[in-house]
Amino acid sequence: MNLKVHTGRLLAICTISGFAIGASLVAGYRNVDRAANELGAHSMALREVADLDTRLRTYVHMADKVLLHDQTGLLDSTVKWSEEIRATAGRLAATKLADGMRPDIDAIVGGVDRIQACIDEGATDHGDDRKARLAALAERAQVDEEQLVERSDQLEDQLARRAEYHQKDIDDQRFALAVVTWIAAAVYLVIVSMSWFWSVQTIVLPIERLSDAAERAKLDNAAFQVEESGPDEVRRLTRNISSFVRTRADFLATMSHELRTPLNGIINMNELMLATELDGEQQDLVRSAKGAGEALLAVINDILDFSKIQAKKLDIETAPFRLRDLVDASVDINAVAAAAKGLRLGVVVDHRLPEAVQGDPNRLRQILVNLLNNAVKFTSQGRVDLLVEPVDGHADVVRFAVVDTGVGIAPDVQGTLFHAFRQGDSSTTRKFGGTGLGLAICRELATLMGGEVGVTSEPGKGSTFWFTVKLADDLAAPAAPAFEPRCQRLVVASECPIARRGVVERALAVGLPAERIVAVGTAALATSVAAGDWVVFDATGSDQPLDVTLGSVRDQLVGAGSTVVLEARGAATRRGGDVGRLRPAAGLDELRVWLAAPPEASAPAEDVATDAAAPKLAGRVLVADDNPINRHAAKMFLERSGCTVTLAQDGQEAIDLLLAQPFDVVLMDCQMPRLDGLEATRRLRRLEADERLAEGSPVPLPIVALTASDAPEDRAACAAAGMGEVLPKPFAAKDLIATVARLLGDRQQADAAPAQPAAQTRVLVVDDNPMNQRVMAAIVRKAGYAVTLVGDGQQAVDHLREHPCDVVLMDCQMPVLDGWEATSLLRELEKLGQLPSGTRSPLPILAVTANAMEGDREKCLSAGMDDYLTKPVKPQQVLDAIARQLKRRLATSRTRTGATP
Repeated sequence: MNLKVHTGRLLAICTISGFAIGASLVAGYRNVDRAANELGAHSMALREVADLDTRLRTYVHMADKVLLHDQTGLLDSTVKWSEEIRATAGRLAATKLADGMRPDIDAIVGGVDRIQACIDEGATDHGDDRKARLAALAERAQVDEEQLVERSDQLEDQLARRAEYHQKDIDDQRFALAVVTWIAAAVYLVIVSMSWFWSVQTIVLPIERLSDAAERAKLDNAAFQVEESGPDEVRRLTRNISSFVRTRADFLATMSHELRTPLNGIINMNELMLATELDGEQQDLVRSAKGAGEALLAVINDILDFSKIQAKKLDIETAPFRLRDLVDASVDINAVAAAAKGLRLGVVVDHRLPEAVQGDPNRLRQILVNLLNNAVKFTSQGRVDLLVEPVDGHADVVRFAVVDTGVGIAPDVQGTLFHAFRQGDSSTTRKFGGTGLGLAICRELATLMGGEVGVTSEPGKGSTFWFTVKLADDLAAPAAPAFEPRCQRLVVASECPIARRGVVERALAVGLPAERIVAVGTAALATSVAAGDWVVFDATGSDQPLDVTLGSVRDQLVGAGSTVVLEARGAATRRGGDVGRLRPAAGLDELRVWLAAPPEASAPAEDVATDAAAPKLAGRVLVADDNPINRHAAKMFLERSGCTVTLAQDGQEAIDLLLAQPFDVVLMDCQMPRLDGLEATRRLRRLEADERLAEGSPVPLPIVALTASDAPEDRAACAAAGMGEVLPKPFAAKDLIATVARLLGDRQQADAAPAQPAAQTRVLVVDDNPMNQRVMAAIVRKAGYAVTLVGDGQQAVDHLREHPCDVVLMDCQMPVLDGWEATSLLRELEKLGQLPSGTRSPLPILAVTANAMEGDREKCLSAGMDDYLTKPVKPQQVLDAIARQLKRRLATSRTRTGATP
């Protein structure tokens, strides 16, 4: 049955039922109208009988005067009244109300006639005994008069009772009709509701289910699931959309695989070639080829991102993050390119914005990096600034604006910039290149995050690209610790308004009152600074040493509490003179540390000594501390020693980070909000025993307690929780670095003692593409591993049945037996103990695939693979993944057997 038939039936049911109910109500109202008309006639009859009664009484009175008082002058009047009484009686007898009362009316008329006869007879009698005869006539007429009045009263009463009955009958009919009307309306409403419900079940719900399924559809073959129900048109549409979604999913998956697979060969073959002996020209050619491959990969990633957005496939997450840290990280990505072009990057984050927010940090960073990259690319001189501020004073809606002094955009093309595959310069000889997808992706991402995008530009003067997003305040984040700035005033000296504003906003955000902040140009510094002031001096654009630059105000600066130089982002660090330095960041920790530290703590001599004495380390360190000053101090000390440092504000954030990525050492404060260090350590040890920490984490994980108490019972509590070291606060930089260096040294010694030499580690490369086989073989052989190549999953299974192996690099899309099926089969053989002796157990299997769609990683892991690498892969990425698996298996084995490394 098609949609037209369904709609026709629905309209027919509603129309017929409505017509039938309407016709019944019309008939009922016509009956009531007819009865009302009759009631009007009854009212006329009642008036007639009232007139009749009045005329009768008048007539009787006049008759008495003629017969009893011999007033013959009234004779004509009595004749006239008798005629009117006959006429009134005639009209009354003709009404419907007087049906059946004709005898009474005739009796009244007859009585009038007899009385009139007596009057006529008396009027014509002129004899001597006239009075006696008039008396006799009056006596005879009186009998009729009494009967006449009595009959008139009876007639009036009977007609009144009849009229009252008819009135009650009409009222009953009206009430009954009103009840019937409401019942009919209810019945019609029920009919319409049932018809609507039937139409919803038959037509609307199938269409809604189809629409919802289409919205939720992922770009793979199994994602579009919807029951084929409803009219023929809906079923046909369901089949068409299902076919379209699956065709599109297959196309995107195939294109992702087919494009990334040759790119893997192009990029990595050039990477390997760069490691060989080449002359200068050959190196330039190879680097150009590698750069072209990486550019093509960026284009492919843009197309895949845009496809995900158009397919409603991209989900926006909600996670807590620090807004200013994300801004700094996004700007730092473009700092090197900006410095190479001589551009200055400026950042201003409004102090009214919260430090911790909730939103999607990855997508927000993607938009910022894209807009900043475009600004740097299209600006040849001047500056690029990022301004972040609340919209209309509301902190939940944040506006990001990237302002540049670049080429600008013509007004007639500004409206097309955020459309897919559209650019300001769309000719085939575009100077700057690009797909035109970046801004379209930014617009879609901003929309998904509850905001919008826009641009204002003037050719030759620069552009401002802006967007807004909704970011909720992270109420669970610990509040920033209160501190008392040691400066009486903070003087910010810079010739750049943006640089001045950036420092001022940071100072306001850390809690420095506005009346204690002075922003001036560098020329006015000498007349603005006073004893006790702390100075931030922007020396950008000056080629002179700082001693010379600040010579004119040295006397004033000597009296100041402390002085730092604001450096240009991305530029080489300038040291010299007797002043420290302040990075041009949006974050608050560094400024808060400086403002709260005593003046001597910021002396550059101490920094230089610390740098010189610090050993050079290489490791990943997680610092968990709720005090931002302590966090930042530890971060600065460790980073100067070469460590990669990540910060966490409490124990729960530390656990989340350790579940997501490996760390070599953890510095854990004991007293923290939400989850303290002791409980966090106990949970981490349980997760470690269950092998749920991030792959690559050392076993056991070194956890150092940071505690303000060095009492024996506190050390015992730390040891009982699972902490291996205790570092009492306040700690010196050398003690912190020495502790971390010792733990990293132990880890490096353990890692340097593998279970077997690299040459004895057997790696099986499974890939159906000969180019990828050559690439993987070259990468793995160069690291000293023994390599075996096979062309599909079935060959891999057959090989592993006969030959032992330590690591498998498994492609996913292959003929005969794909990588997922081969991995599942290998895991079954492993459980049954059918793999040959000497095979590493459990066998590490790494997915090396060109599939980069959402859900591919989860699909690989659910099939039994241990890691997931996306083509094109980098050589070091492959070697790190192999080393991670080998170390993880070794550490797990040692933990279970109780062996020592």
